[in-house]
Amino acid sequence: MCIACRESEGKRTLLRLVRVADGVELDETGKRAGRGAYIHPQAGCWERAISGSMLQKALRTKISAENQESLSASVSELLASAV
Repeated sequence: MCIACRESEGKRTLLRLVRVADGVELDETGKRAGRGAYIHPQAGCWERAISGSMLQKALRTKISAENQESLSASVSELLASAV
């Protein structure tokens, strides 16, 4: 289920973000250990999850500004390559 729009879809169609020791990372394999959250690979869902505290609540962690910027860059690259 996408944490931004709350719509259910298969895991393969969603992006997985995982909490790691030094922040949050994009889990491209979908198999990394750790607490994860799923988001649609759409700019609207991504912006909604980051602008509010949805991602922080779902992963039960604080996300630093630097980590947030690196995540945004990774997701932007992924979205651009999908088009």
